[in-house]
Amino acid sequence: MLNKSQRQASLILVSLMAIGFSMPMAQAEDPIPSVTCAYDPDSGLANPLGMRSYIRLQEVSGNTNVIFDQFPSNVAGPRAATIAFQRVLTFYDLGVSDARQLLLSNPTYYNELVGYDAPDGFGPVNNVLACRVADAATTGELSTGELPTLEAVPTPQPPPANTSTPITPYDTIASLPDGNYRYWSGQSEFRVVGNQELLDRGGALFVFHKTGNAVTGAFSYVDNEAICVSGRVSGNTISGQAYPYSSEVRDLAESFEPWGPAGFLQVRRAQTVETGDFYDSAILNLNDFSRINAGAVLPPERCAPAM
Repeated sequence: MLNKSQRQASLILVSLMAIGFSMPMAQAEDPIPSVTCAYDPDSGLANPLGMRSYIRLQEVSGNTNVIFDQFPSNVAGPRAATIAFQRVLTFYDLGVSDARQLLLSNPTYYNELVGYDAPDGFGPVNNVLACRVADAATTGELSTGELPTLEAVPTPQPPPANTSTPITPYDTIASLPDGNYRYWSGQSEFRVVGNQELLDRGGALFVFHKTGNAVTGAFSYVDNEAICVSGRVSGNTISGQAYPYSSEVRDLAESFEPWGPAGFLQVRRAQTVETGDFYDSAILNLNDFSRINAGAVLPPERCAPAM
């Protein structure tokens, strides 16, 4: 029996691997949420979670489901298969508006939902949410209230049987299988890019190893200084720490500042330890990068402060 005076939350983890799937949520007996908030692809705003991850909120019978979806990615094998990921955080006896405020004020809920410590918390996602309200007759039509309209969040569809889906620049790093990869800020279809082309065209490179949602790699501008980045990936964004290969670390406190001219990597919280200096908080945004051949240089196995 729920205590009405307490706010309770539960986290449901759903992991599916199939060609077709169904993902039930709390309060499934009421198919029409009274309020739905999600990212609006027509808003002109960037989705902070990338192209294949989304968060939406649904108020159903006085409870609010906060749903974190990662769309299906292919699984190598003789038969066509995909793996999808969904987590559902349910706030009991709490409406959407209050749930959003709770996610903003208490980062623990959001970190548990996405599965990693997000430096900026729920704020960037909250800023791009648009909401729709069902009318009193639960027809599914939008009310004429203050909230903006919202395009429906697309339902992920698996690839046809016996059809291989080519890798494109729009696949997220989070959806990649474990392995070594190299991403380049130059726009290119997935192909072999030689060293001379990289020198001629310039830009930034990230050579990394991915295991689950853990990523460790070397970020650099072509033919220039490099920095080791280690953290967790969501969409195309890596959040964690950064360790310069040189001993130079700027004296930064709580404000993010760009590392390098293009601002792909943002760092803060400079730390000095016996083994060297590093940035205890870093965000590497690879939304505008393309996957190229892995190259001949292996990514670092781990990051450590420079002496």
